[in-house]
Amino acid sequence: MPTLAHTGNSRQTLRSYVAFHASLRTAHQSFLSKLEESTRTMLRQTLDSATSEFAVNMLASIPDVYPEDMVSKGWTSPPKCCGCLFT
Repeated sequence: MPTLAHTGNSRQTLRSYVAFHASLRTAHQSFLSKLEESTRTMLRQTLDSATSEFAVNMLASIPDVYPEDMVSKGWTSPPKCCGCLFT
């Protein structure tokens, strides 16, 4: 069975192989850079909304209730707050 070196056109075969892998590497790097940018954007938006004035004020309005306080006051479930997600 002839090897690549004995076929006579090994340089041309190798050139197409290298070109394919170079384009594959470029596409992969482009995908990773776009993924990194979208991840950074999503993280930035999440942190901005979690630390926004609205979110901070909403969390500040929730009473600090600890399990010991709930038992001493006779509560069997957490208290209702402002009608948001924590009800």
